[in-house]
Amino acid sequence: MKKAKILSITLLGFLVHVESVHAYKEPTHEKISENAFNASTVSIDTSILDNLGLKPLAAGQRFPGSDRAPRKLIELIMYGANFEDSGSRSLNHFFNPITGERIPASPFINYTSPDWALEDKGDISSTLGIGPTQDYSYKDARQYLFDALTKSSTGIDPDSVKIARQLREQKFGLVFQSLGQVIHHVQDMAQPQHVRNDAHCDNPWCHTIRKFNESLYEVKTNEANLTLPYSGYAPVYPNTDASAFNKPRDFWVENRFRGLAEFTNLNFVSAGTNFDTNLFYSPQRDPAKVTQMNIAALCANRIPACPNPNLSGIITFYGNDVRDNNTGQTTRNPYASSLSIFSADLTKAGWSESYTLNRFNFELAQGFLIPRAVGYSAGLLNFFFRGKMEISLPDEGVYGVVDHTVEKTIDTSGFRKIRLKVKNITPRGTGIEPMTAPGKLRAVAKFHRNTCYQSDLSGEYGAPGRDWTTCRRKVEPSGPVDLDDSVQEIIVSDEVDVPASVNTASPESLTFVFPTPIPINATDLFLQVVYRGPLGDETDAVAVATKDISEPTYQYFYDVHDQYMYPHYPQVSSSSQPYTWTQWCDQAIAGGSVSSPAECNARLWPAKRAFKFSPTSAAIPGWDPANPTIPPGEWTDFSQQPVLKPVFTLFGPTGSYSRVAYLTDPVPTNAAILVEDWNGPSSHIFYWLGGTFRAAKNQVDRATGTLTPSHTWALARGLYVSPSEAQFIGAPTNVGPLTPKASDVDFPCASCTGGPGGL
Repeated sequence: MKKAKILSITLLGFLVHVESVHAYKEPTHEKISENAFNASTVSIDTSILDNLGLKPLAAGQRFPGSDRAPRKLIELIMYGANFEDSGSRSLNHFFNPITGERIPASPFINYTSPDWALEDKGDISSTLGIGPTQDYSYKDARQYLFDALTKSSTGIDPDSVKIARQLREQKFGLVFQSLGQVIHHVQDMAQPQHVRNDAHCDNPWCHTIRKFNESLYEVKTNEANLTLPYSGYAPVYPNTDASAFNKPRDFWVENRFRGLAEFTNLNFVSAGTNFDTNLFYSPQRDPAKVTQMNIAALCANRIPACPNPNLSGIITFYGNDVRDNNTGQTTRNPYASSLSIFSADLTKAGWSESYTLNRFNFELAQGFLIPRAVGYSAGLLNFFFRGKMEISLPDEGVYGVVDHTVEKTIDTSGFRKIRLKVKNITPRGTGIEPMTAPGKLRAVAKFHRNTCYQSDLSGEYGAPGRDWTTCRRKVEPSGPVDLDDSVQEIIVSDEVDVPASVNTASPESLTFVFPTPIPINATDLFLQVVYRGPLGDETDAVAVATKDISEPTYQYFYDVHDQYMYPHYPQVSSSSQPYTWTQWCDQAIAGGSVSSPAECNARLWPAKRAFKFSPTSAAIPGWDPANPTIPPGEWTDFSQQPVLKPVFTLFGPTGSYSRVAYLTDPVPTNAAILVEDWNGPSSHIFYWLGGTFRAAKNQVDRATGTLTPSHTWALARGLYVSPSEAQFIGAPTNVGPLTPKASDVDFPCASCTGGPGGL
């Protein structure tokens, strides 16, 4: 893909060739492309658009093409198929698969169809205005797709977000337009003249140099484009033979002659390469395959009708066997060519027989070629979007975790490291197409922002008096709340090398570093992984996986023993007068049993709470509720605690709290445990609980325009907790708000897969 063009010199000869060597006419290309799109996995497999982050086809999502006009995906494909014949582009639509030749006798720089359409032999760009520039190749489509998936929002202000979104939409539009232009070439390979060096010129300028040579095959095909046999040939990719169609050029030429250019070249003659020219070794005229038909019988009930219904006589047809190396089938085409009406006179004069082509030859050819034009076009679309991956939880069992007493500032704080496993599941036969070096992976976060967020969680969806519609960015300042991702933001991680383990059943956990953190106030959060690099035999593929994940989910721990009265414990004098916690601490400090209020707080409730997650539903070794080493829910001496390497640990000295935010699956199914450890003056004990933890899920339902918060919140001592806990904590007047304490976060956790050690 090139960024600049230089205006070329206009020449008469150039004008002659502009729009002069089309294959199928534009309406025919549009119909073939429409049918190919409908037969492709883009239309059938809903996961493809879902992974791309696009809406279902039924939603009619539109993207701009090169002319900036918004179109649906199928319309972009059809527009591209039409646009590919504009200007001098059609000079690059010929390809002889036997010799590798381009169109002969052209006074201008031009390329073979696969070289131009794929641009896999280097960038095609004009030099000093001489020669064509290619901006809509298969290679360009790959780049457009990569850009559409990875163009980060450049700022959090509405204008920057809007500009970035428009740029991504433009790139998506160019992906599908370019693919329409590429499959135009595939369809041209089903036009015999385009694969047999048989140039034709239908531009009026061709008359001025006596080169007008309109393709009768294309004229007759276009006349019948509404009734052509578009169905009947399945997409050639995916193929039951894993060795077939493993790189884009295979759709033109393939080592077992399964390319469409080869099929057409070897099985069909054209106006300028008929049996009497001996320009190609195949197909050969076979005297044994002769059919003579009465013209009146041929014209009976013909649609469209024959121009002269009273015409009589005999047409002698020569047939051939059409070999399809893709399906392995051979089918007789009884009307491959026709004996010319001049042939008898020519042979009497000592000349060889002459052959011609008429509508009856064309109709039989169309029955072979049009369905294959659809099947190969659909196959190439399938091939382009074939890459598949799966995202799953890493060994830590969460995608990310941060200490919320540190990462708490709206918009600028958040998750700077994401961990996950990604598995390549691109099918190839009974196995997969491998992703290999030097391929790269990037993580992409897509989200909206909760503009009401506060570090005390008073701005969370579900907090008292909080209306989520006032907390969501609007498309325009005075417009409605965005329910349609118009102000969705995207940020992209640094790239990582693709490991060999992505191609195995047990991929390793990978760490993705985000230079701009996923904001702590993110909502409607989706995680993508974008791969670019070799995929099987294709050297530069793009694949993407998308995972709907939870919004930041908060886990906290606190202790409120300081809000109660103590008549006897802790006893600091002989008096039976109840003490407040502060009074006891003051006397304890004065008596020398503790040295500070902090030590006093720690002495009463010296506890911490650790959390560990399994990446799957499998129980954590030693902590299986169904077969426990230590029964859950029972205080047990610490010496009996099984091995534990927690992902994070929360501390709760009396009068304080600690809190983390983490990201997980929206409906977690992975096993998790909570282990509380109490290390007092005379004993060190623990208890544990296991199960699955509920995650925060705050996403707008696009169908109904509603959002139901997954959590509700209530205020208690300056801490927003669940309403049931708030009732327990109460609102005492003798103590102040709980004070925050740092948590211990071990993420990424190098030893989370096991090893000796305790809390």
